[in-house]
This record gives sequence, C-alpha cells and structure tokens, in this order.
Amino acid sequence: MRILSLFKYILYSLLLLSILLFASLFSLRAWLNNELLSKEVDISFTKNFIAKYIITPNNNINYQFDKIELKNSNDRVLILLSEVGVSDEINEFDFYASEIEITNRLLDRVFGPLKGFFKTTESVNNYVITNPVFTLELENDLQSNNELINIAKDANNEEIFFEDSIALFGDLSPKFHFYQPTLYKTSKFINDTKSIFAASPNSVVSLNNAIFNLNYSNQKYQFNSSPVEIITNEEKVEIKTSITSSNGGYDPVEVSIYASSLISSDTTDLDITFKNINLKKLGESINELDLFDGYLSGRLNVSFNKLGRVIKSNLDLNVGKGVINFKLPYSKSKTNNLNDAYFSFSFQSASNEITINEMRVYHDDFKIAGNGKVDVSFTQSGNVEGFEITLLDFNLQKRDEVILDKSTINMIYDIESDSFSLNEITGLLPVGDLKLTNKISNDSNQYSLEVNNT
Repeated sequence: MRILSLFKYILYSLLLLSILLFASLFSLRAWLNNELLSKEVDISFTKNFIAKYIITPNNNINYQFDKIELKNSNDRVLILLSEVGVSDEINEFDFYASEIEITNRLLDRVFGPLKGFFKTTESVNNYVITNPVFTLELENDLQSNNELINIAKDANNEEIFFEDSIALFGDLSPKFHFYQPTLYKTSKFINDTKSIFAASPNSVVSLNNAIFNLNYSNQKYQFNSSPVEIITNEEKVEIKTSITSSNGGYDPVEVSIYASSLISSDTTDLDITFKNINLKKLGESINELDLFDGYLSGRLNVSFNKLGRVIKSNLDLNVGKGVINFKLPYSKSKTNNLNDAYFSFSFQSASNEITINEMRVYHDDFKIAGNGKVDVSFTQSGNVEGFEITLLDFNLQKRDEVILDKSTINMIYDIESDSFSLNEITGLLPVGDLKLTNKISNDSNQYSLEVNNT
C-alpha cells in the first residue's frame, strides 16, 4: 500500500509540475505576444547562438550582426537582424544587408499566437533581405584554376556524375576555359545554398534592392537588381530575378534570369532572356572590342556541371539595325550597315564546337542564309585564340540576285590579327558552279579557282 501511495504521490507531483510548466510557458507566450503587438523585443544576447543556427558553422566564414529582435507581422513572429555582414575569405565573397527578416514555423509555434501552436499544416520559411550588397571576385585567378584542376583530377570518383565525365573527358587541354571560373563559382554558390537549407527545404529568400559588385579582369562592375527570389524545396533550388534599366532614349534594357538545380544533381540549368542590349557598350566595358554597334535580343539556355563546363547550351539571337565594324570576306567596305539578323547556336565544352543551327543576315544590299559549325581554338590560358568556320548550304544574294547557292565555305578567323583566311569555297553560281581553294605555303597563299559550265 505504501508503494502504491508513493507512486500516486509521484504521479500527481509530476502532473502538477507539468501543469505549472505549461501554464508558465503559455503565460510567457501571452506576455510576449502582447509585447510584440506594440514593439520589437530585443534578444541580442542570443545572437551568437542564433548566428550559428542560421549559418552552418564554417571556419572560413565570418559573420556579425548589430542587433537581433523579435517582431510580430501578420500574426507571425519573425527574427529581425540589423546591420548584417558575412564574408568568406577563401571564395572572396562579401555580403552586407541593412536588415534581414526571418520567419520560421518553429518560431510561430513557440512564440506566436496560441492558434499557431496547434497548426498542423506546413508553412514556408521566409527570409526577406533588405538593401543587400554582394561583392564577388570572378577573376580567372590561380586559386580558382587550381581548384578546377584538383577537382578534375578526381574525375574517377563517384562524386562526379556521368554527365560531368562526358563534359570533362572531351577536352583536357587546356585544363579550363575562360568562362569556367565564373560558372564554377555560380555552381558552388547554388550547391552551398542547397547545404544551408537542407534542414528546412521549403524556404523562400527575397532580396530587395540588391546591389551586385563583380570584379573581373581588373574591371569593377556594379548592377542594381530588381527583387531576387531564391526558392528551395525537397526537389530543387530555384533563383529568379529580372533587371530593367534605361537605354539612352531607346527601349529599356530587359534581362530575366532563372537558375535551377536538382538536390540530387550537381548540374545547374540557367535560362537568360534579354532585350535591347547594346553590344558596343558591353564590348567597351569588357575588353574595348568594337565589333558591332547595335542592339541584341534573345534567349540563352545553359546546363553546366560543378566544374563550370558546359554540358549543353543553346542561344537564339535576334540582332536589330546597327553597324558592323569589321570587313566581311565578300564585301569591299570596312563597315557594313546591318538591317536585321537571326542566329541559332549550340555549344558544349566537350567538343569545343559551336553549332550554327540557323543563320539569316540582311545587311546593305546583301542577304545571307545557311548553317554550319565553328571550331573554337583556346590558348593554354583558356582564352579564345581563333575560330575555324564551316558554313553549309550557304546562300548569298545581292539586290535579290543569287551570287552563290548551296555552297560550303571553310575559313579561319584569327582574333589577334583580326582577319579572315579563306580555305575553300564550293557552290553553285547563277550559271554553273565554282571551287576556290587556298593553300598556305611559306607564308604565301596559293589560290586555285575552278569554274564549270558558266
């Protein structure tokens, strides 16, 4: 009997303690909810713990916050971080935001209104970042190149998927191409995003009034972005943004960017649509190359792996009126007035080949149509050295009269000398056909012309 009485005493005591504990918690919730209705509650004393909870601990990442507060917004409790700074010295990445709002379903249950405690539906974790400034080094630097080479050496490991191997083994010399460090860091950023939100996949990150500072080839570029959304779920990570800017009295420049990557894959898919981009201004800002003064619109789809190598890509390009500032092989003029043009290209790193799916050009009195391919030559440093261009089913007209039809043209363009070198032309003339070949011997060109039935 004494044992039974003791057991009842312990049971009642635990029950009473539980009731008191829950009553205290709900009293604390009620007090906190009442406080949050009128003001923010400062919880800066917890910032070290919260910082480590929000950001995965990493010796390479430094972070600091000025103040952390609890705030009520639309019956949801959120964490408000002020003056946030994050830096990653190894990846040369810096981030600053004047304010970050974090809404989490756990916060709603613990600190929110009582009705939220019994809520069973899954809610999305929201991160609203105001006035963020990103500074990113995109240099073709030795560190990035060494990282790429070291990863390439591990190509036989299971970590690299089959599609990575296809893109990797197609060409190992040079070790990397000029675009790889940028795509590599983009892939690394997306994969880091996957890791950060692995524990809470249903999240939406909104960047408002974002500024991106990019350092590339000893040049500094700054972009003011429209709102950026990063959406994560159990299947993939998505990034969306659009940019609109003035264009000197012309139609505004419009760029929309969408990137996605499956959680189970290291491949990133990038979709960019653009309108009214001035190629001359872009060329001057990058390398003072003035090839065309006009406006471009189109769409670019790129799939690349974690090495930054292009698995597949496609570019549909519409070119408006403008001036071509280089001499074309069939034209006497050093500059040509472009009326309209359309190109469709495909490219992958494994072949170093640009496929010309379709080409239509209207300039001055000429009309050009055809398809073909471009073999790209790279230097050991990864920069483009030149192109070997092969045009198939080529048609050339002047004032609506056919000059050359159903022809094949092979020529080489050298970037350093800014010149074309013709190798061979075969095709149909208005009457008859022709074959023109060029053999280079001892720094001289030996042309051979064969004309039949004309």
